Amino acid sequence: YYYQTTSDSDYDATDNSTGSTRYIYKLSKFIEMGGSDKSAKYEDDNSKYYHNGYALEKYDVTIDYIDSNLDTNRLAQETYLELKASSGITKYNNDDKIVKYNLYNDKANFEENVVTDDGNTSYTVFENLTIPFSFDGIIQEKQTANGDNIQDTKYYDKIAGLAVEITSESGERVRAPEIQNLKIYDKTDSKYYEVGADGVIRIPLSDGLAQVHNKYDLILTQSSVPSGTYYAKIYFFSSDYGLHYTGTISQVEQIRIIFINKLLGLAGLEAVDNSRIINKNTRLNLVNGDGLDFTVTLSSPTEDTNVRVELYKRSPTYTIAEDGAASYNDIDYTKVDLKDYLENM
Repeated sequence: YYYQTTSDSDYDATDNSTGSTRYIYKLSKFIEMGGSDKSAKYEDDNSKYYHNGYALEKYDVTIDYIDSNLDTNRLAQETYLELKASSGITKYNNDDKIVKYNLYNDKANFEENVVTDDGNTSYTVFENLTIPFSFDGIIQEKQTANGDNIQDTKYYDKIAGLAVEITSESGERVRAPEIQNLKIYDKTDSKYYEVGADGVIRIPLSDGLAQVHNKYDLILTQSSVPSGTYYAKIYFFSSDYGLHYTGTISQVEQIRIIFINKLLGLAGLEAVDNSRIINKNTRLNLVNGDGLDFTVTLSSPTEDTNVRVELYKRSPTYTIAEDGAASYNDIDYTKVDLKDYLENM
């Protein structure tokens, strides 16, 4: 049975006989779980519990404060289950076993983190892309000034979940048919989770309080997404089934993805000869400049054309040992940051 209070005056009576105010709720107002206010309500049937002149009935009382909007700590709270006569006189109570508890407004939280396995935060895709990432989550306890440890109890009866979507820079969600084969592979459970009709992949994690460490692959195929910058957004949430956005939602990671809609048929670089001849003494070229002038050439560019230029530095072709002997290496190149070599960037 359950009863939900609707206001701070929603109680049957008060009792100030002990010097503290007690708020009284009659069990007869409680209704069957899952029912409405017209459903069957709690009713004593003492004949079920009498045995040789004695009555025995066991109760488990749960109080849920999640929607109480408490804005301050409430310490040394007490809850009683009492048997009263019809006149209101208390016949039995639990005064001999006073149960006190503390309510803290400063709650602890579930701490979550998403990290890509290769350390990258940005990816480029023309056809197929796989992004490996790990999710770590743990309930963090917080210690109060008097040494009590508290946990966030809103996860006790919920199932935690992950949700993943691909959005444009303006936040518009990308879905089929522009993007294909969007799914997540759970490497921990060897299971695939397909994208829903709304363009979101949902993954149930675990119920109740948990420490979670799972590894995943985000998989997608570029079909006809316009070239540009997009984001894979990963959300953590808790709900009754671990599949729907209800309760607590937090975005834990945003991974940048550059979609390239098409490859260019012809592309190249043109350089001015006078800029390529450099005086080794002055380090200037034939036009008295200290840089190389290049022109990027494209064939039939469109508004969707996406140009990417990378710069590589040739590695030394030989090394000299301490004894002066030279050893020659194959020609090799190392990628460098192009911005370090461009003007007006």
